[in-house]
Amino acid sequence: DGTDQGLAYGAGSLWYADAATDSYNGQIVELDPETGEQLSTINTGYDPYGLAFGDGSLYAAEVTSVPDAIHEFSPDGTELNEFGIDGPLGPVGAAPHGLAYYDGSIWVGGGPGLYQLDSNGAVEQRFEDREEPYRGLAGTETTLYGPDEDGALTVLRESTPDPTPSPSPSGVV
Repeated sequence: DGTDQGLAYGAGSLWYADAATDSYNGQIVELDPETGEQLSTINTGYDPYGLAFGDGSLYAAEVTSVPDAIHEFSPDGTELNEFGIDGPLGPVGAAPHGLAYYDGSIWVGGGPGLYQLDSNGAVEQRFEDREEPYRGLAGTETTLYGPDEDGALTVLRESTPDPTPSPSPSGVV
């Protein structure tokens, strides 16, 4: 009913952020990715702008509080954690424009930069290297995607997964 502000896949569901037309009335909708059937709704009481799923949790960026915040939910909709992100993202108004979970960390695009946060909101890395905001981030275990300076989809960061250890030989030869 409001505005499309985020999409994430995790725990077998598609998660959709609907920032309501009236501030502070948004929701996160869980959808069956095959049928589109609505499975559940998380009424947030704020406008969720950006979603990410990783390590068993759903993360939602909030831009209607001071400071802006990231909320962590379990797949059943229980809020597990919340932390403010005004400090790491610079001056007020540098709202989160993108959110992703990649390589064990939360990544936020806001203002002029890209920020890697741990699960409690502490800044691990910051990249303030451009004028256009990082909007529409997406992550996998090994790749962080987002826009380049011209808005085209590109790989922003890439890591190599740990190789699967080979079984140790056992027995006597």
